[in-house]
Amino acid sequence: MKLERSLEGCEYCIDSKNMLKHLIVSYGSKVYVALPAKKSLVKGHCIITTLQHNTCVTSLDEDIWEEILNYRKIITQFFNCQNKDVVFFETATRLHRYPHMVINCVPLPRDIGDMASIYFKKALLECEAEWSMNKKVVDLKGKNIRKGVPKGLPYF
Repeated sequence: MKLERSLEGCEYCIDSKNMLKHLIVSYGSKVYVALPAKKSLVKGHCIITTLQHNTCVTSLDEDIWEEILNYRKIITQFFNCQNKDVVFFETATRLHRYPHMVINCVPLPRDIGDMASIYFKKALLECEAEWSMNKKVVDLKGKNIRKGVPKGLPYF
């Protein structure tokens, strides 16, 4: 029942009546890049998500993950040409409600991009609530998130 409700009103599923198709920038066979439906964090902010409903990166099939990695590489090259870094982040919480996976892509000036991981780590260490039950920060730099985070575990 929860899954049906989640799929029915999903604003990211390509077949949903709630999906704003005019925001799509590019799409592949399993994944698309779009502008955010809500307010952008900065100029150039975009999202990567799946055409079909998937809850988070750790639950994706390998072929979908490969397509996401290809898009990330292309987006990174695009912003590097503008002398910018790009931060990719996903908030995978309330997985029992079957949310649609969304990876945010946020371009930053190079000097701020160099410091972004420090700011994120500091904020996560200071927060309470949901993240306090587990080790707060797991360094996955250079590692595959799909192997570093167990399926079904919430993460940011």
